[in-house]
Amino acid sequence: MSLLDRIPHWRLVKMATVLTALSPLVGAASPESNAAARDAAGPLAQQGAILYAVKCASCHGTRLEGGQHAPPLTGAAFRESWNQKTARNFYSRVLSTMPVNDPGSLAPEEVLRITLFCLATNGMKFNDEPANVAALNKLKLQWDK
Repeated sequence: MSLLDRIPHWRLVKMATVLTALSPLVGAASPESNAAARDAAGPLAQQGAILYAVKCASCHGTRLEGGQHAPPLTGAAFRESWNQKTARNFYSRVLSTMPVNDPGSLAPEEVLRITLFCLATNGMKFNDEPANVAALNKLKLQWDK
């Protein structure tokens, strides 16, 4: 049973409504992340956008811009911090430390989707979208400077 199969229909509708309202904002995450890059993201990253809006945006901002106590998840500082590391490094950080008020409470499937969404928003291109956590070990984070 997939993660989405376990979410009640009414909650999916509510999340879709929130995502629809936030989509113009999430789309403006950075000059480098454009609609074409997001559209090229696979279904897991698109599901991650919904999860991000519900579980992360209140601290990290609707545009991944960061907040008073949360770092940005987009932009030059983010890319510099994670450049040359693996996607698994980022995934592991999110899995073990988020949300700040209940670290480690996100399901691994949720974190995978949120990770792919954040990376896609930052312009990462996937030849094939990683379908599982193990595949993140092979995905090196690289951005042009």
